[in-house]
Amino acid sequence: MAEKNKEVILIIADISGYTKFMIENKKTLLHAQTVITALIKTVIKKARVPLKIAKLEGDAVFLFAAKENSQEKWLKEVARIKERINAFFTAFKIQALELSRSTTCSCNACTMTRELKLKVVVHYGNALFYKIDGNIELAGTDVILIHRLLKNSISSDEYIAFTQEAADIFNLKNISDFEKITETYDIGTIPLYVNYPGEKLKAILKKHNRKKLNSPYYKIKNMFLKMTAMIPLMSQKHKPHFHNLPPEKPEQ
Repeated sequence: MAEKNKEVILIIADISGYTKFMIENKKTLLHAQTVITALIKTVIKKARVPLKIAKLEGDAVFLFAAKENSQEKWLKEVARIKERINAFFTAFKIQALELSRSTTCSCNACTMTRELKLKVVVHYGNALFYKIDGNIELAGTDVILIHRLLKNSISSDEYIAFTQEAADIFNLKNISDFEKITETYDIGTIPLYVNYPGEKLKAILKKHNRKKLNSPYYKIKNMFLKMTAMIPLMSQKHKPHFHNLPPEKPEQ
């Protein structure tokens, strides 16, 4: 694949409280990782075309959408992406609540899942697409920036933050609902528009039928979820594997 420079929307959806959650649940690490995996999968399911996964980064999903069509088609895709971003929060919150309330397990990892939250940063710029070892990679200043944005001064652990470029491409009409802040990095001072969906999510959860989360169906479903997720983890050989190195050749 030849190197190509494209206009892109870059998004990182990151689980807040991941490090603390994993540290506090060392004794139930398999359940803790199963919970994180289920929540990451929930976000991925909402990342529909034209969004694509650039990389899974432990507790985060790095997504992108590249401009491939005419300006008219691209703006329609942008509108769909905006809907997808809003859907991330609702799906994540409901899944976290379901995993916490409907579980048959009383370990700390399972019961405290509802404390995990989602933060999302969005940027619009350019990225260089290239292929290495069969994998498509993104590079460039804007790719560096989107990762820098996760380290910010925002005190909340549940928010969506748009750069000025992202706010412009998404045409944020309700900009008054956003708090404008600035963050300074080694690559410059970046204005951000931050929205806190907490109250909106509370209203959504009130409409959600919580009774079904305590039903036998959800308890059994989550039991099988944990069991099936643990099987491959338990069967893995405890041998380090470094993805940046070529696979070992079999002995002759």
